[in-house]
Amino acid sequence: MNEALCWNESFECLLKQGFYVFREIGTSEETLRRLLSKIGVCVNGIFEEAIGLVKFDPCIPTRPNSIAYSASEMRPHTDGTFEQIPPKHILLQCVQSDQYGYGVTTIVDGNTIYDIVSSTTKNPESALFVFSRREKFTNVEVTGSIFFPIEETGGIGIRFRSDTKYSIKPLSPFANHVLNLVQTAVNDIQNSQQVYLRTGDAIWLLNHRVLHGRTALSGLSRRILRRARLN
Repeated sequence: MNEALCWNESFECLLKQGFYVFREIGTSEETLRRLLSKIGVCVNGIFEEAIGLVKFDPCIPTRPNSIAYSASEMRPHTDGTFEQIPPKHILLQCVQSDQYGYGVTTIVDGNTIYDIVSSTTKNPESALFVFSRREKFTNVEVTGSIFFPIEETGGIGIRFRSDTKYSIKPLSPFANHVLNLVQTAVNDIQNSQQVYLRTGDAIWLLNHRVLHGRTALSGLSRRILRRARLN
């Protein structure tokens, strides 16, 4: 099968399910950059570089209030919720995996969450929230909706993250009701699927479409991901 056909199939799969897994592509940054060149333009975040490492090392103290750099479970979320325009794509390259069965990637389809919420509540996309990220000397926030229209596809996008650094503040009783429904649906294991990334694998995520997280790490081994943000 030629490269163009393989690429078309991966793109079709991405559009269908919101993510695509590349198996055994290697661990070098050069390999990742070649892949990124076919997808889009890398973009810096307010606090993150366009390409950077997310590393857990049991021999190094973890960053305070940072779930991503700890062994704790990361609940499903989208990246850049507090930014005016969150990145459209996230690529995670597994540079070093944890022991088998730990640090398993969790995927939740935002379309499924929207369907569940909208089946009992009209126009959940009209509910407004303040999305924020707290740092030691900085608090960055933006007002918007958990659900929003995606102009390119005509579908519905999702913006959602709530943990030690990130918060979602509802601006009305209706918004609070929507938030409770979203949290319940996201936390329901029946609405998620799991993908184990081995060393050398990578996963391409539509950040406006799917939420991603991971199960807890073993805490005994290093685990390193290389993360890229793209538009």
